[in-house]
Amino acid sequence: MPSFFLFYLTNQHFYAILTYMRITIKCRLNPDNRQAKILNKTLSQCLEALNYISKIAWDNRCFNRVALHHLTYYKTKSKFKFSSQICCAIKDKVAFSYKSNRKKQHIFKNPVLPLNFTRTISFKGLDIVSISTLKDRQKIALILGDYQKQMLAKAIKFCDSELIKQNKKFYLNIVIEIPDEPLKEAKDV
Repeated sequence: MPSFFLFYLTNQHFYAILTYMRITIKCRLNPDNRQAKILNKTLSQCLEALNYISKIAWDNRCFNRVALHHLTYYKTKSKFKFSSQICCAIKDKVAFSYKSNRKKQHIFKNPVLPLNFTRTISFKGLDIVSISTLKDRQKIALILGDYQKQMLAKAIKFCDSELIKQNKKFYLNIVIEIPDEPLKEAKDV
């Protein structure tokens, strides 16, 4: 979703539009054995929490983020022992899932941990990421290719991200905003 900014010059009607686009960068994590166990436990608890909140939302026909927060926050926090920020991120993921389809109850099958930059995830350089889990924050090594390094270096803003597991490997889907390439003037039309 591009963001637009308009700049006007004085005494003229000339303006420039700067646009930004959001892209998702998939980065592989390299946790040690202890961290892998913690991430597995966190993801399994998160899947349970997603389905728990989804059932409450469906049973009460409550799909608004704020109303769902009041309905589920304390129950979720005490039952699953997540930090406040993770509880809110999980609840928001459920609420957003019901925005597009409210015809049936949503059942989450793949574990995913929604993360908010600075609150539940932060970078320590380009090779270490700090992630909130059930067992405090974990500093985990990132495996980045040239493309990921290039895109992360271009990032103007880090948006929300997700921790996922595929084929026994952990990944971060990092959403960033980067500037659009400048428009080129056409010479032959």
